[in-house]
Amino acid sequence: MQYTLNWPPAGFTAQLWCDELPEHYQVGAATIPFVFAATGAWEARTGALSQWWPGNIRQFGLLGGTFTPNDSEQFSVFLPELVVDDLTAYEQPYERLGLPDEYRSFFIRGLTEQEALPSGELQITVAAHDIVGSSQMSFLFAAQAFFKFMSLPDWTLETLSNRNTYGGRR
Repeated sequence: MQYTLNWPPAGFTAQLWCDELPEHYQVGAATIPFVFAATGAWEARTGALSQWWPGNIRQFGLLGGTFTPNDSEQFSVFLPELVVDDLTAYEQPYERLGLPDEYRSFFIRGLTEQEALPSGELQITVAAHDIVGSSQMSFLFAAQAFFKFMSLPDWTLETLSNRNTYGGRR
């Protein structure tokens, strides 16, 4: 199920894919994980989230994947493979497949600064950025929101519609 949530007046938008992934942004997952101590638990889930903040500097980030719980007491994050295209920064489309190197550490930071990391494996197989409108901070915020989204107790429209889940900017 896919949802698009908008919050006026600023026009912040979150797009959510629950129990599915957007096909046109899929990339392969890496084989070597980042591993962190885990104290929490999540249900098995597949989902994706994109965020878009309009304004003077448009900010965009899209992340998605599958979480598989286990009893390892470790949170293993498999980032997507690097995607290289031969387009210049001035060629459309500006939204591009993949998670560039300069955003990866901010994505990991956004995930791992959360409380109670879940025990299991998170395979990130969906990622996109905007050549003009993505930044390290947009991926920090997107990772924080993705973590909150994946850890929600349920994916009812009422739960998903809570603006605080996707805030990022504090």
